[in-house]
Amino acid sequence: LDDFGRVERVVFLRTPAGELVNKGYVRFATHQEAMGLVAAFPQVADDEGNVKGSWSLSERLEQGEEGQLRADVLGTLLARLPVLQEHLQSEVRLVSGDGPIHFQCAGHHRLGSDEALCVRLSEFL
Repeated sequence: LDDFGRVERVVFLRTPAGELVNKGYVRFATHQEAMGLVAAFPQVADDEGNVKGSWSLSERLEQGEEGQLRADVLGTLLARLPVLQEHLQSEVRLVSGDGPIHFQCAGHHRLGSDEALCVRLSEFL
């Protein structure tokens, strides 16, 4: 990764049990450096290479109204969390700032399975 520029941060994704899932996020010092990696290793469905570059939706969401999406998506999601908590009958948090934005659901929820929770979150979004 250093061949593309100065790496500021690397975050490896893990399962809820803490196992690596062979994916991660890299933040370069400049946009130009990130563009170099994305251009050199585009994310193609048939490609089985070790490195695949794509733009992070999490970073775009964190940019708010000044970013490419021109909307405060995170603010909207945060405003809707009480509705989701009521539906799930569980505490739900939206976590951002170090790698991908993700939801955390505390303890048990009324949907019964992680798969059902994922479906409900995709509908919520």
